[in-house]
Amino acid sequence: MGYEYRVVGGTRRGSDVSESADANEADARESREVLAEALCARSRKILAVFTIAVVFLFLQLPYLVVVEQDSSLFVVAVLNVIGSSAFALASGSVLWFCREREM
Repeated sequence: MGYEYRVVGGTRRGSDVSESADANEADARESREVLAEALCARSRKILAVFTIAVVFLFLQLPYLVVVEQDSSLFVVAVLNVIGSSAFALASGSVLWFCREREM
C-alpha cells in the first residue's frame, strides 16, 4: 500500500509516483543512449576537432614563454591556450568514451 498526498486535481497514491519515477528514469537512460549514439556516429568529425585543437594548442604554447606577461598578446595567448585545451579535452573525452563503448 502506498501513501496518499493531495495534488491539484485530486489525490495520488505513492505507487503511482514510483511508476512515474521509473518511467522518467527509463526516459533518461534512453536519452543518454541516444546522445551517446549520436556522438559516436560523428566520431570522425570529433577527431578533426580534436586534431585542430591540439595543433592550435601547440602553436600557442610558445607565446606563453616569448611574449611579455604585461602585454595584451599574452592575455590573448592564455585565453587561446585555455580554449583549445578545453576543446581538446572535451573532444578527446568523447573519442575515448566511444572507443570504450565499442569494446
